[in-house]
Formats: sequence, structure tokens, C-alpha cells
Amino acid sequence: MDRLAKFISVVFHPLLMPPVLFILMYQFSPTILRPITHTAVLYLICMIFILTSILPLLLITILRYTDVISSFSIENRKERITPFIFICGIYLIVTILFFTKYNLNDVISILFSGITILLILITLTTFLLKVSVHAAGICGLAGFILGLGYKFSIHEMVWPFMAIVIVAGMVLSTRLYLKAHTQREIYLGSLVGFVVCFATAYFFV
Repeated sequence: MDRLAKFISVVFHPLLMPPVLFILMYQFSPTILRPITHTAVLYLICMIFILTSILPLLLITILRYTDVISSFSIENRKERITPFIFICGIYLIVTILFFTKYNLNDVISILFSGITILLILITLTTFLLKVSVHAAGICGLAGFILGLGYKFSIHEMVWPFMAIVIVAGMVLSTRLYLKAHTQREIYLGSLVGFVVCFATAYFFV
């Protein structure tokens, strides 16, 4: 059971949520990404995966082997602050690039702004208390999908939203099972993630 719980935590790691978001958008409502072409969308998703998933994971690996953090799971609250600040910096740069140099689509730029704001809020909160980033990530994904579905009246979004809710239940349960977080940390991460991302998609896109 421990192995399964850890596997679920890795597969649905919060750093993988940005590319998953854009894959779901492309699959269920590609019109949102216009005027980006089919080929350009694939390159875009690959670029997002490299910049927002691979690069931060490499950073965490460097911090682990330089003993800045004691484990890859970064269970200690104070140890989370340094990697969180660096990751916020990466996402902030990516967001600025989307608004300036790579302004391919306003929706993409605004959604990335929401992700960056969420990360900054979590980082600031971490100075005081520990928050479940897994909860914020998966519930933030649900917030984006639901917000976009309501905003653009995309009925097809109900299917990925329902799937994400089921996955969210699995992820939050495994985090509690592994004793990685308390219920309060799970609830706080879920609330912040969902509210910030839903508000971004529904009110600002």
C-alpha cells in the first residue's frame, strides 16, 4: 500500500499539473488556444513541460545533492522555502515571457499568471505553516478546468473535471495515508489552489 501511495504522489506531482492543464485544454477545447496551430500547440506543451516540470525537478535534485534539502519529498517546512522561492522565480520568468516575447495567446498568459500567483501565495504561507502542494496542484487543476468550462460554456469540460475530482480524492487520501500532511494542511492547500485557479479562469480570462 505504501508503494502505491508513493506512486500516486509521484504520478500526480504538482509540477506536472501545468502541462496536464494545457493537454486537457487542447483535447477538450482546442478553440481556447487559437490562433495557435496544431503543430505549435505540441511544441508549446513540450516547452511548458521542460520549463515548469523538468527544470524545477533538476533544481530540486541539485538542492538535494548539495544538502540544502534533506530529502526529495521536502517534508520539513523550513527546507521548503528555498526551493519554493527558486521555483517561483522560474514560473515568474515563464509568465513574463508569455506576456512579452511569446504572447501567442492571452488565455495561456493569464493562466500562467494564476499559477505563479498560487505558487507565491503557497511560498509566503510556508514561512508560517506547511501547506500541501499536492492538494493545491490537483485542486488548482480542477479550478482551472471548471472555470474555463463555465466561462466559455464548454460542456465537454465536465468529463475531465469529474476525472480530476476522482484523482484529487486519491491524491489527498494518499498524502494523509503517508502522513505527509495533516488534514488542515490538506484542506488549506485544496482551498487556496481551487479558489485562485477558478477565479483566474472565470474572472480574468
